[in-house]
Amino acid sequence: GMFSTLKKCIELCPVLLVQMESATIGSSSLFVQSMEAATVAINDRQVDAARGSILYLKSAVELRDSIVKKNVMSPESPWSIIAPTVAGTIGRLRSKLTERLIYGICGHFAREILDPCALLLHAILVRSPATTETESMIVAAMRQEQFLLGDEARMVAYQVLGQCSSGGIAPAVLIDFVSDLWAMHESDDTGGTAGGDAVKKLEKKYCS
Repeated sequence: GMFSTLKKCIELCPVLLVQMESATIGSSSLFVQSMEAATVAINDRQVDAARGSILYLKSAVELRDSIVKKNVMSPESPWSIIAPTVAGTIGRLRSKLTERLIYGICGHFAREILDPCALLLHAILVRSPATTETESMIVAAMRQEQFLLGDEARMVAYQVLGQCSSGGIAPAVLIDFVSDLWAMHESDDTGGTAGGDAVKKLEKKYCS
């Protein structure tokens, strides 16, 4: 699909992709448009489209690391030209990405894309500064009405996601946490889980 092709481009020729102009005069670049489209496609009902968009977005988020390394080695390289576009686009979409990922985790994603979802969420949070802005972003994402597990589970999620931004949670741990949250929403979509034994087990598993 389209996002699989874009993922290959960002891995093999990122400078070309980021600098490529859109076919429409006066509109944003192809890279910016593709990132915006991928952010929307995260919640696509077609599993392949959702998975492809998530994998593309993860490659784009991780591209920032390559840019930093390349700039250190060669400040005059084309990498320094694309750095503002990449950083600015990801920074602008970060809150929306986090919100859409959390929405999917609340029982709306297909099981087979939970792991890529968790890895993208981890990639975003671990590269987000541990500031009140990031904290506010997490809080806003967790306030969605689709989160049915109550305030106690929400506080556990705040803590786990907050630790991701400070580097205290490994990707494998977040994969397990996302899977647990998703399963709890799948098993009880009425809110009856809130405050129950399942929430207490969740707290003990991730906050003890």
